[in-house]
Amino acid sequence: MFGGLAIYADGNIFALLMGSGNLMLKAKGDLAQALQDEGCTQFTYNTKSKIPTAMPYWTLPDAAMDDHELACGWARGSLRQNS
Repeated sequence: MFGGLAIYADGNIFALLMGSGNLMLKAKGDLAQALQDEGCTQFTYNTKSKIPTAMPYWTLPDAAMDDHELACGWARGSLRQNS
């Protein structure tokens, strides 16, 4: 569906590694808002009828791509929401 890898914890998908190389975290509510506030983008695609559809996956903040502690913090937030 998305051309990448699904990352699971305890049987739940909490992240996607996209074919483009983007790492995306599953987020909703406050976590999604915090990611949006950091300038992250939401995964969207067009259906067969060309309707844009948003999925609950967000890119990591740029700073988290260079800081494993920061990236782990965001990932832990996603795991808390999706377990």
